[in-house]
Amino acid sequence: MTNELDTPRPLVRGAPVVVGAVVLLVAAVVLVIALTREGGLPSDVAADYVAMMAGTLAPEHGIDDPQALSRTLALADPAFAPRIASLAPEFRLMGGGAHRMRGRPAAVWFYRDRRSELVLGEAFVGTLGDVGTPEHVRSDRRPALHVFYKMTQTLVFWQEAQLVYVLVATLPAERTIALARRAASGARQP
Repeated sequence: MTNELDTPRPLVRGAPVVVGAVVLLVAAVVLVIALTREGGLPSDVAADYVAMMAGTLAPEHGIDDPQALSRTLALADPAFAPRIASLAPEFRLMGGGAHRMRGRPAAVWFYRDRRSELVLGEAFVGTLGDVGTPEHVRSDRRPALHVFYKMTQTLVFWQEAQLVYVLVATLPAERTIALARRAASGARQP
């Protein structure tokens, strides 16, 4: 008596093999592209937020007054005075420091609320064209806000003169966008 499991299965040949090979090849190419692709400036800013959360990116200057911090940063490596907004009373400015964004002069500053939620602000020399295509643009008021999403982070970019500003948080997206609108509301228009 022959067992069903002992009977040889017919070999698959022809079109199914070719289709399977093409599917595997396409999947491998997509995986290689995804793993080697450069994420752009939004990914770098998202990495800065993660570094802030991990404690490896922290304020060099513990100055909680926006104008005083801006003056201090103007004397530091970025050699520009970023316009740092107050987000009080919700968020307290913790300080900031000089930074580099892909070799460009930059500045970072940090906010914290009573529940220890953190918000990162950055400014660097460049244009919104350097940032890439956003998920969407809020252009109801000037300046236009360019919104990106990276994992749980909302990144909101805007342009002021020769500087690109960004506010990043893991708060609900609309709350982060509202904070960015507040921060951008004093923007100097061209």
